Order: sequence, then structure tokens, then C-alpha cells
Amino acid sequence: MLRLRTLVILAAVALAQAESRGVAHSVSMSIQSDSRRGSLDIADLNRQFGTSQISEQIGYKMEGLLEGITTQVSAVVIHPDYSSVLVRSKAGVEEPLSNQVGSQSEFVMDLGADWARGANNASLGWRGNLGKSPFHSSLFRGGYSRSFFSQATSLGLQGAYLSQQQPESYFIDRDFQTKPRPQSINAYEAAFLFDQALSEKWKMRNRVGIAQRIEERPRNYFLSSRHAYALTDRLFADLQLTFADEIRSEALKNERGYFRAYGARAGLSAEVFYDFVVSASYGILFERERDTRIEREVEVASDQYGLGVTYSLSQVDLEARAGYVVTNTNIRNLTLSVGSTWRL
Repeated sequence: MLRLRTLVILAAVALAQAESRGVAHSVSMSIQSDSRRGSLDIADLNRQFGTSQISEQIGYKMEGLLEGITTQVSAVVIHPDYSSVLVRSKAGVEEPLSNQVGSQSEFVMDLGADWARGANNASLGWRGNLGKSPFHSSLFRGGYSRSFFSQATSLGLQGAYLSQQQPESYFIDRDFQTKPRPQSINAYEAAFLFDQALSEKWKMRNRVGIAQRIEERPRNYFLSSRHAYALTDRLFADLQLTFADEIRSEALKNERGYFRAYGARAGLSAEVFYDFVVSASYGILFERERDTRIEREVEVASDQYGLGVTYSLSQVDLEARAGYVVTNTNIRNLTLSVGSTWRL
């Protein structure tokens, strides 16, 4: 909390300096809780765990300092619970990671900039840990898109690169040999975007790409299609379909088989009265793991429920959201968040 209060003071100083230049700016604050209960191992549903995690975030957004450029910075203080993360010693003894790292807070910074001019849009960003974390990471991201035909069509590219550390741990391979897991992970994602306005009320976004955690997994390709439709002036619907599959011709690198995931999510938003919006969603996701070395296949299905409320005042936006996920392997995940944004 001390770091978070320091960030509030720094944001106030930045606001005072920006105000003298006629810059539009806003400050946001939010808090989120994440509670999970369920089975540690899909092969043994009697091994139960329960975790609770809280994170606090403050953000600052600035527009107008340079023509066409918007910058934003946010800081997150996380109080993680690693009691459900198991690490295995070389001797084969498993224990929760929380036994090694204890109780600690982690600090994450997110920096980003967006540029828009005419039909062109570009973005750059970085997110990473400042300070200690057993999963210390740095994520670099970027994208570019260009619109055509009076902005009815848009084509774009997105990319991301992740460098992540993880604690020492071992696994037993299919040949019953004890092998170390990589302690340094490099990952990438590259995607192509296609946005299209099908009518005044119907818009579509398609995304297709490839990604990989290089030291752990084969490459996977993915695609998604999202459709948004205005049913009335106050009622809106959206539908998203997703699919991802690991390339079977590439070798497996640990004890897990090849994964395939596919799912759908439907949502509905209603403006109950002026600037007061209620939204609800339901989604279902199937994750199938197939190990061709032993001809075993396991499927995990999850139901995903969402509920949100937003209310915009003259200078303040208020928001509250809840999400609940339940799987056929007895895992239950509840997330709650509340936040506000001040436009100054």
C-alpha cells in the first residue's frame, strides 16, 4: 500500500503539470479479488486447494501532450497466493510454492502509448514486474492497423514477446526419467486483424495468428471471430467464437500432451437509463489434451458467467464486475472488481 500511495502522489504532480498545458487527462483506481477452490490434480480430484488473491491498481492517462498521441501508465500491487502452485524437487517431493516464497506483495508496471492519425493507428506497450517475483516477467507488445472505405474496413497486425522466469522444478517424463523444467521461458504471439462493419448496427472483428512458449510447448495457431450487434438504441448483443490448436507435427517437450481449445461466449448489454449500463454474459470453453505417446485423451469443460454495471457521471465513471467459472473437474473461480475513473 505504501507504493500505491506514492504513485497517487506522483500522479497528482503529473496532473498539475499537464493542466497548465491544456492536456486532457484521467486517473483510475480499482481493486480486484480472486478466489479459487478445487482439485490440484485432474488425475486425483480428492487433492483439494483453496486460494485468495487481491490486487490494487492505479492508472493515469494523458491525451493532447503531442498531436495524435495518447499515453497511459498503470501500477498494480498484487498480494498473490501460491499455495495451489506445486513444485517438485529432484527427489520427487511435491510441495506448494507458498512454502518457499512465503507471503509477499508483488509490484507490476504497465506503460503504453497509442498513435492515431487519419486512417492509421499504432500502439506500443510494456508490462512487467518491478521487484521480486517467482514468475518475474517482461512483456513487450505492439500493433498497427489501417482503415479503408470510410473506416468500414480495417486491417492490422499485432505482436507480443514475453520473457519470464519460473522457480526450479522437475517432472517425470513418459520414459520415467526425472527432468528439469526450464527456469527461463521465452514466448511470442503474432496475429492478423480484420475488422468489418457489415451494417450500421453490425460490426465484426476477426483475429488469426500463431503463438508459442518456446522452451515448453509446440507452436499453436489460433483464431477468433467477434460480432457486435445493436438490437436497439439501448440494447446491444455480442458473440465471440474462439479456437486454438497445437501443431501435432512438432515434438512435445514435457509430460503434457497436445492441447486443443474451442469455445463460445455470448453477451448482452442494456442501458437501463441514461449512462447506466448493465451487462451479462455466458461462455463455454472446452480444452482437450491428447498424448499420442500413450494414446490418452482428457477433456476439461468450463462454464463462464459474467455480470457488470457501469455508471457515468459528468466527470466520474463507476464500474463493478463479477465473474464466475466452474469446470467439470471441480474447480471454481470467483473474481470481483470495483473501480472508478476521474476525467480531469
